[in-house]
Amino acid sequence: MPVDIAVHSMKDVPTALPIGIVQAAVLERANTLDILVHKGNLDFLNSEGTIATGSLRRQAQWLNKYPNHKVVDLRGNVNTRMQKLEDSDWNGAIFAAAGLERINLKPENYIEAAENENTFAESPTDIALKRDHSNYRVLDMRGGIQNAFNGGALVAYHHNTVGGYNPAKLSIYQDLIENQWYKFPNCLPVVNMMNTKYVITGNIATDTLANPQALGNVWFVKGIAFKKGPAEVMSSLSNFNPKDTAIIEEKDKSSEINAIAYDSASTIRLIENKNDIVTYTSNASQN
Repeated sequence: MPVDIAVHSMKDVPTALPIGIVQAAVLERANTLDILVHKGNLDFLNSEGTIATGSLRRQAQWLNKYPNHKVVDLRGNVNTRMQKLEDSDWNGAIFAAAGLERINLKPENYIEAAENENTFAESPTDIALKRDHSNYRVLDMRGGIQNAFNGGALVAYHHNTVGGYNPAKLSIYQDLIENQWYKFPNCLPVVNMMNTKYVITGNIATDTLANPQALGNVWFVKGIAFKKGPAEVMSSLSNFNPKDTAIIEEKDKSSEINAIAYDSASTIRLIENKNDIVTYTSNASQN
């Protein structure tokens, strides 16, 4: 059946639309809150509980506030998800308020996200780390190394992080995660190379670890090591000194690279770091 017009949530609309499809209008914004639909008893908020959602963002926000809870996956249209909640032993499920209101399915048993507005509030750890005004990244290990790269990344609200989940990440970084980061702590060259200055494991006073070997945003190396291919390059990252050595594939070897000489007096530093423009200043005896 031909379709002349469709209404869709803007968050799920592709950046580049297919040929022949145009964004004709933007409707007045509806309720932006998430709501937790429950079964009439909220005692689980103070103990263990099971919450359903298909959203990684909602999962991360909920587990940040209720770390003792379990979050299960929930898929389907609104009616299907509401029925799954009713038929399950879950304590509740998270929905977009606008979606339920639009089809008059908003039940009596719910609490609004506004009641969880402290989700992004700074923790003592966040406050302590923000006293460091340098450029750095953090690794949040409070849920383990797998969760650091596949779970939520609320820590990214306050800090630059090496972790978090994004299905559109560069494939080379996914390779680095699978072949290096998952070996943590046996991947210290990568930890240092990625300027991971803090490893968050819990209380800032007793558990969060500072990494004095983090290399900063930019530096000059003393030499270049050439490897036969991507697999050898990735493997060599386990045992090298990123402060002194850069690793590249042999196919990228050139006369210009071979002509580079180490200058012990050279310096380079970051001036500005924006999304699309990174500015450095350097001083060296040769280009």
